[in-house]
Amino acid sequence: MLDTTGLDFDGCNAILYDEEGKQLAIVKIEKYDGSENTIKVFADPALLVGALCDVLILTAPVPYTYKGRIHDLGHYKLIRLFKGKSMCKRREVRYSVDLPASIDGLIYDDRIYPLQKKLDARLINISKSGVRFRTDYNALTVGGRVRMRMKVGDDEKSLTADVVFRTDNPPDCSEFGCKLVS
Repeated sequence: MLDTTGLDFDGCNAILYDEEGKQLAIVKIEKYDGSENTIKVFADPALLVGALCDVLILTAPVPYTYKGRIHDLGHYKLIRLFKGKSMCKRREVRYSVDLPASIDGLIYDDRIYPLQKKLDARLINISKSGVRFRTDYNALTVGGRVRMRMKVGDDEKSLTADVVFRTDNPPDCSEFGCKLVS
């Protein structure tokens, strides 16, 4: 299990997946109990009690991933976390997502240069150390650093990432792989 000493997941967003990798829900963590390693979330009553799930907790600068088991608490669900994944580079589990995002600045020499018009993007997947997204064809260069904002549930998250690869699909779009910096 990952060492979660000192972590506080209260108020963080999490994405729940079934064992086949299908997204079940995007939830906000109401309460994290580190001593019991559980999270309490308000979730759809249709979530299967007793079911195993993958839990991706979206924290900065890197998310945490766990296996979990869903328990019923009336209007809430309690998810007991176990088998936290401490993964090495490029072997990390990637979670498919479909989230809107925007790139609002480019970063050079630790200085942010805001874009006059935000660049719309669509997150495709996320892992502990990176994201993959789709945006306008040839919009960014490999080696550049970007500031991205994404909306998860009701919250807006901001992250900084280095562009490490690009796959083009001209003339429509390009996909970019990025390593999270913060």
